[in-house]
Amino acid sequence: MSDLSSIILRSGLINENTLREFRRWGFPAGEMPPKEEFAAEPSPETLARAIADAIEDADFVLIRETDLEAVPRFLDGMCTAVLHVVLEESGHDIEVQASRNGKQWIIPWRSESITDVLTNGETYLRVDGKRFYFCDAHDLFYGKHKAFVACTISTEEPDEDR
Repeated sequence: MSDLSSIILRSGLINENTLREFRRWGFPAGEMPPKEEFAAEPSPETLARAIADAIEDADFVLIRETDLEAVPRFLDGMCTAVLHVVLEESGHDIEVQASRNGKQWIIPWRSESITDVLTNGETYLRVDGKRFYFCDAHDLFYGKHKAFVACTISTEEPDEDR
């Protein structure tokens, strides 16, 4: 359950009957927290501040950065690479096309954001016998469509597996 859902359910703004009706129609409404988890009735100001903080959380804010030069730069420097993704202690290799631009690698990526995975310290990009680890990653859009993920290099080291 998101922080926003939890705040609203704990505030008592939505009663159990309404939640039951939401669930009946297939809306993922979550479960009403146990009564002992409810705080004293919050003031409208406290509730508004808690809701504003939850909405401003990274999961609710999406900044679409468009780099009109990303496509030509990507095409100019495109090469084949292997993205070694580590999730829950297991690694998976994905063959990708990538392009280096100074201290960044640009990788085409249209699926859900993987920026957290790319910067977890275990995921790396393998290119030409080197491993590139990333300290920052952000999605690049082309208009309304996600096109790339731009990854800032934190560490470059020889690939000892090669």
